[in-house]
Amino acid sequence: MGRFILSPEIREMLEKFYLVSGIRIGVYDTDFKILEEYPKTAKNFSDQRFCEKCKGVCPNVFYEECKKCDSQAREYIISTGEPYIYKCHMGFLEAMIPIVAGGETFCFLMIGQVRNNDEIRAGKRMTKMGMEGVFAQYAFPEGKYSVEEALEDYENMPKRDYETFKAYVYFLEMLAQKIYNEEYVSRDQTTVSRALMNFVKSNLYNDITIADFSKSVGLSTSYLAHSIAKELGTTFTKYLLVCRIEEAKRILRTTEMSVKKISVLLRYNDVSYFVRQFKRITGLTCTQYREQKAKTKY
Repeated sequence: MGRFILSPEIREMLEKFYLVSGIRIGVYDTDFKILEEYPKTAKNFSDQRFCEKCKGVCPNVFYEECKKCDSQAREYIISTGEPYIYKCHMGFLEAMIPIVAGGETFCFLMIGQVRNNDEIRAGKRMTKMGMEGVFAQYAFPEGKYSVEEALEDYENMPKRDYETFKAYVYFLEMLAQKIYNEEYVSRDQTTVSRALMNFVKSNLYNDITIADFSKSVGLSTSYLAHSIAKELGTTFTKYLLVCRIEEAKRILRTTEMSVKKISVLLRYNDVSYFVRQFKRITGLTCTQYREQKAKTKY
């Protein structure tokens, strides 16, 4: 259920945003897998920025702190569907902007890491002693990254006023809506429908609801309802009914089982309701269908 399709417009959007803002931007799924980013992380250590280098040399402590900050932000946007601006553990401004479908955040835009110009003007700066404290706090290994180099990289991180950063988030919120409306980022168009078909096929003789389907695929019922309507033009209940009527037709053609037993087998305790639904969909009663198929069998 985790496959995504990205249109070529996405990369152009990210490039243009970076050109205008100078702030790194990416599209992520809710498991923090990068779907697209600009600029991409440099392969050579010397070309990477401060945070990338710190994560590379100290993944077990520094990177874990990064993930903790980001996870809290992710939980907020998933629960509220609203953008979230926050400070990471190093004091950089970052933001997540949800891309919502069917009431569910299925991926998000993320920007950062940016130094707050307001704090710099107020005299809050990183000193050599402060960077030494960072190295000690996160147990940076010796020889891989010097305090002096880290301090220089820190100073070279982009700087923006908080209100300017907030304005970028405002426009990205509108961009997220366009991304959704134009389907620039979407799940594999067959993903939900295939999962639904497999789930229903395996549970024709069980009492099931869209909530059970939701648990089996790990997606919200609202998102699934939206996707089923979009991909198949129907609802979970209607699709299940059609599949069960198809199964009833097969049983009527191939066995002598009574209509009542068929209805109970397919989880319809009210046989009259089952018969009405069968006729509504096929145009025939169960008996008429069986007789018709018996005449054309040979």
